[in-house]
Amino acid sequence: VQRMGTTSMLDAHAQIAIPFETDFIIPLYLKRDSFGDLRETPNVRRLLTEILANPFVRRGEMSDIDVDQIMAHLAEPTYAGVVEAVFRTWALRRNKTRWGDKNPGVLHVHHLNALFPDALFLHLIRDGRDVTASRMRIKTWRQCSVILLAHHWCWMVTGLRRAGQTLGERYKEIRYEDLVRSPEETLRNVCAWIGEAYEPEMLDYHHTAASRMPQELVRTEHRSSVSPLDQSKIGVFRRLMSRGDRAVFQTIAQQLLVDLQYELEDDRSLGFRMGRKFSELSHAIRGLAVFPFPGSQR
Repeated sequence: VQRMGTTSMLDAHAQIAIPFETDFIIPLYLKRDSFGDLRETPNVRRLLTEILANPFVRRGEMSDIDVDQIMAHLAEPTYAGVVEAVFRTWALRRNKTRWGDKNPGVLHVHHLNALFPDALFLHLIRDGRDVTASRMRIKTWRQCSVILLAHHWCWMVTGLRRAGQTLGERYKEIRYEDLVRSPEETLRNVCAWIGEAYEPEMLDYHHTAASRMPQELVRTEHRSSVSPLDQSKIGVFRRLMSRGDRAVFQTIAQQLLVDLQYELEDDRSLGFRMGRKFSELSHAIRGLAVFPFPGSQR
């Protein structure tokens, strides 16, 4: 789910290249038949032209590569082969041997697994209340109710965890809070899982992250992505969300919060109960009801 700001750590590794969000793999996969037989070079070039025209690709570092460079690295004339060639070209330009893709909220694990049966899926999970508190400060999400944001967090996290069960050891979860509190230990664990040596430079990601991101986002909603890890961002919901919104979120997401071992607030206190009632009434006036997200335990 969005609002993590930590992907740059992996990209800071000498062997791993992960660009800013590209957002093309699944959308173009779902319309791949419209490009025709990819064993024909003109069709491949047409697909590559559309990939490079993607707004997310154009505003990131990958805009520096062109169709001819990618064609030189095309190993097989399939959609997966084309995607591989795009990322491989970009990685090699940075003298790196492995590539990855950051895609917040992706629920197309089955498609990605079919395309790349050897892929590793790293799921970074953050306390949904902190995610929601962060989202409510961003213009894109500001108009959303805490009810919608709570259900969206539950749906995304639960969906990915359930999909991960089908992947065995190729799926791994880490908690944002563990990464922030014990970054070296957590990153060593991740590196061992992906088969790479841990590099201390991964903790210095913030020195170069800004140069790899769209500058308009560095100045606005992704400022944390170019800053050092900050433990004060853990539990930030307690000061950024009203007691009523916190109570509503906990009512909706309580089971998943428990499953993920996040501490609950005491819902027996008068202030907490009154806050929830007032917030529920406010949402009810707008036609929104508060109900728990269905059981989420793995």
